[in-house]
Amino acid sequence: MKTIFAFLTSVLVFMGPLGSVQAASSYSEDGLRALNFEHVRIVRQASRVCAASSQWGFARYNHRNPCVIGDVERHIRFLEKPELLAFHQTLPLRRRFDAQRSIHDVRPFFN
Repeated sequence: MKTIFAFLTSVLVFMGPLGSVQAASSYSEDGLRALNFEHVRIVRQASRVCAASSQWGFARYNHRNPCVIGDVERHIRFLEKPELLAFHQTLPLRRRFDAQRSIHDVRPFFN
C-alpha cells in the first residue's frame, strides 16, 4: 500500500500543469515574496499534519516524505491559483518542499 501511495504521489509531482500557467520571469519582487510566503506556509502546514499522523514524528527531508508531497500537491491544485502553481512547478524538488526556505533561496530560479 505504501508503495502504491508513493508511486501515485510521484506521478502527481511530475504531472504537467492543469491550467494556464504564468511565465516565471514576470514576477515582481513583492509578488515573489508573497508567493514564497504562501507556499512555505502550505509546506509547513503539510509537515505538521503529516508529523501528527505519523508514529515517528517529523521527517528529516520533506522532499522524500510522500505524505508531505501529496498534501502540498493537492493543496496547490485545490487553490486553483495559476501563479502559485507556476511558482511551485518552477522550484526544484529539494526547494519545493523545504519548510525553512527563504526568499534568497528562491530568487535565483526566477531571474
